[in-house]
Amino acid sequence: MLAALPQPLEVQEVGGDGFLEGIAGPALIAVAAIVAAFVAAWVARRNHEEQLGNDRSLRDLDHARQSINSAVETVAEAVDACSGLAVAAWAASEACERADEAQSETDALDHFYRDNDGELVETRDEAEVEATMPALLREENDIIEREVAALRAETEAMKKAGEARTPAASLLTQLLADTLRLRITIGTNSEVVMRHIDVADAFKKWTDTLSPDSDGHYRLGSSPGEEVAGIIGGPMEAFVSACQVWSADHSPPAE
Repeated sequence: MLAALPQPLEVQEVGGDGFLEGIAGPALIAVAAIVAAFVAAWVARRNHEEQLGNDRSLRDLDHARQSINSAVETVAEAVDACSGLAVAAWAASEACERADEAQSETDALDHFYRDNDGELVETRDEAEVEATMPALLREENDIIEREVAALRAETEAMKKAGEARTPAASLLTQLLADTLRLRITIGTNSEVVMRHIDVADAFKKWTDTLSPDSDGHYRLGSSPGEEVAGIIGGPMEAFVSACQVWSADHSPPAE
């Protein structure tokens, strides 16, 4: 039987280093592929998270810019609305003053010409009364007509002032909403937010000074321009400066 086998007989080794080397090569390649895939996935995830973070920062910055732009636009609209209210309230104040003067003139006329029962006082002789009565009656009629005209003008002026209060009040509410939006997008301690609060308070104070008194009459002591300069000017200038500083600090870097 052995004679039938080809000569010489060779026996191949099954165990030993050769076997291990045959298995280790593919295994190392597989491990390396797994590690490479894990590293690639980790790097991709990290890059994705960084990209999301950058996108989130850009969105937050864009929201902050939009909030500031909206707040500035509201301030500009509030200036127009409150200026219109100031003009209307000042006109109403002048109309009320003229109506008061006309009323005083009528009261003086009644006190001079009439007794407590409303009858004309006849302190002169009949001839004098006949000579002066037509002129006195015409004068009294003119005074009454002036009073009626002044009261009509006062009523119309007060109506316009009341109508002007509606948009001003609406914008005061919008200013408060803008303050809340700025606090959310920029931060409560931001200089922009604090200066915007000052502006909203100044507008509130301004509109309060343009309100009628307890009798429902407007009696203002200064012109609309003086009101703006004395109440709104400083806070609004500080707010604009804070917005400019914030914009400069958050502008994209120059290439």
